[in-house]
Formats: sequence, C-alpha cells, structure tokens
Amino acid sequence: MDIAVIFAGQGAQCVGMCKGIEAYPAAQSLFETAGQITGLPLLKLCSEGPQEDLNQTAAAQPALYTQGAAIFREILALSGLKPAFCAGLSLGEFTAHHAAGSIGFEDGLRLVTERARAMQDACRQTQGGMISLIGATSDQAREIAKICDVDVANYNSPGQIVLSGESTRLERVPELAKERGIKRAIPLKVSGAFHSRLMQPAAERLRTALESTNWRTPSCPVLANVTAEPVTEPSKISELLERQVTGSVRWDESICRMRDLGVRVFLEIGPGQVLTGLNKRIDPELTTFSCEDFTQITEVVTKLSNF
Repeated sequence: MDIAVIFAGQGAQCVGMCKGIEAYPAAQSLFETAGQITGLPLLKLCSEGPQEDLNQTAAAQPALYTQGAAIFREILALSGLKPAFCAGLSLGEFTAHHAAGSIGFEDGLRLVTERARAMQDACRQTQGGMISLIGATSDQAREIAKICDVDVANYNSPGQIVLSGESTRLERVPELAKERGIKRAIPLKVSGAFHSRLMQPAAERLRTALESTNWRTPSCPVLANVTAEPVTEPSKISELLERQVTGSVRWDESICRMRDLGVRVFLEIGPGQVLTGLNKRIDPELTTFSCEDFTQITEVVTKLSNF
C-alpha cells in the first residue's frame, strides 16, 4: 500500500519536541551541525526552551526542519520505508524535499534559515496578521478576501481557511463572516501576514538562494503547496518554493491529490498532530500515523510494518 510522509509547518514547534533524542546519536549529531550552521542552540531550545524564543520565526523554522529530517532518517533506517509521496505544510515543504532527496540536509537548512530570517524581517517592516475562518466555504473566503483586499493564505481543510494581510484590512473580516453565517473568525497569534503579498520582499530575498542551490531529482514526487500537484523536475522546485512564500497553501487539495493517486496511509512527522487532525476533516477514511518526537519512533515503525 502506498504511504505518504507529511511534515509539520511553523506553529507546531514546542518545548519537548526532541524528547528521547539521547537514544539516537545520529540525530544528536544532526542537531549539532544545525546549530553550527544557524548559530542557534536549536537542540537546547527544542528541549528546554524557553517557548517564546523557540516561537521566533528565525528559530522555529530551522528547528522544525532539523527535527523532521532527523526523525525521518531514523524511521527510514529502521523500516526501509519508501514513500510514494512527500509533502509538507508551508515550511514543511522544505523538509519534504530533503526527505525525498531533492536537496541535501545542509543546503536545505541554509535555505530554511534564510527564508525564516527574510520572513521575520518582512514581518517587522509591515503591520500584518492572519485570521482563521471556521465553517467558511472556499468561495466565501475568497469573497471576503476580495472585499477586504487581503489574501487567502491557507486552504487547510473543509471549513478551515485562513486569510492574511494588513491588520487594518483584516478588521472587517469578523463582521463579514458573521453576515455570511460563518461560524467563527479567529485572529491567529502570529507575527505577521504569512503567505500574503506582504511577504514579497522575503520571496525576492529567497529567490537568489533558491536559484543557487543544487537541486536533484527526488526519489518520489513532492506535492507543491501552491499547485497541489506532484513535482519532480529540479528546474521547477525552486520556482514553486519561491511562489509559496506569498501564495496560498492548498493543503486540503494536496491531501486529496495524493489520495486520488492511491495513498491511503499517511505518516505525519512533527509535534502537535496538526496535520493528523486536518486529515480527519479532509477524509475520515484515511489512516494517519504521527511521530511527534523520538520516543515514538519504534512504535511508528511497528505500525508501518503492518502496511
């Protein structure tokens, strides 16, 4: 049976996400390398916090990328897993490309670090935010976005869509949502307007790094956030990852696309089980396992052996 591996995005990070890593020397070594490249005490932040420091975009993105890469390597070594597809939510798309072999760990980490810093700088230079619409249709979300002159950032699952843009323009969203019978409009605790036009400076800054990166043909297709389609051509990967910084994350479509291509079992890697929860709403008949930290690796490998 085909299995897809999916990787968590920013917001999933939490203190304790590296629990059990002491049993995996190779994973510890990977975090040491990541600390040297980023200049950040990533393993300490993941293990001890403080949470507010880990939440900073410049720390959260490389931390999640490194944790995802390390756990995937250990599962791969123990199970011989050969994913049919890889995918990741926003930041997780970079981890997915490393897992699929599109990019080496260090090159991927440098890209993620540059992306994180560029996005953090863009947030500081703008007054932006994000708001989640619970119970909205895609058409309703797009209509409200057009009226308020903001962007649709995430199509997460049926009934869960996120808008992103200038804070003053988002102020009308709750009123417009109520008028349309949408259940709730929840402002998100984020530092800026991710996946919106306000991130254009970050996208332009990332472009140079993406174009100078040595991309390889992956061992399995990776679903691109902005198209919800599999990609294997190295020439297209950097373009799609640049577009992702300002474009909509079409996550629900990505999961459905993999399902339609034969996937019935998903493995989520990363803390929080966010993607597992989304999968339940996208298609309750899908099976999704999650591996949140290093203590769960053996259990996950056992479950995978049954498929």
